[in-house]
Amino acid sequence: MTRLDEVTGELGSVYETWKRAEKVKDMLKRHFFDAINEELKDEVPKQVVQQVEAADEEEALRIAQRMYPRFTTVTVREDSDGIWNVVLEENPELREFSYLNKADGKVYQRIIAEGSPSLDDEGLAEEQPELWDSITTEVTTRVLRPLEELTAEQVAAIQPYITMPKPQTRLGAPRKAKEEELEDG
Repeated sequence: MTRLDEVTGELGSVYETWKRAEKVKDMLKRHFFDAINEELKDEVPKQVVQQVEAADEEEALRIAQRMYPRFTTVTVREDSDGIWNVVLEENPELREFSYLNKADGKVYQRIIAEGSPSLDDEGLAEEQPELWDSITTEVTTRVLRPLEELTAEQVAAIQPYITMPKPQTRLGAPRKAKEEELEDG
């Protein structure tokens, strides 16, 4: 038996054990997140009002959904000409949560990871072609100029086309609770 046979044999065995354990961990993570959602279901979700500049209610709704993915839209009302008040409610499934398990002395967390915003360049090019031309350059296809090169007016004008990606939930690594957390809990 060669050294490679020994090492790869052990590696294969450990790898298979790790993959089985990872499946169990993922199942338990889903159960943990379901338990969090059950715990939060009776709480009144946080509501916020955001003002959105838009041509009509449909556009205001679309902009709000792009910009505030951790919230669901409750109502949209016109405040003044072109300014809409959008009432948003926090989605409990996208809320961070920490739980101190006194039995094992560890803190378990649901963490919400925000992604990087993106620009709806197709919508912008279709709805405001002059703005699109002014903030892009053409190589073989048009590409967005670096944001640092755009004027403040251009940055303000493209705000309705900025899309925030849906946040991702993930399990924080369980950690030992701090002494003060144990005393407060």
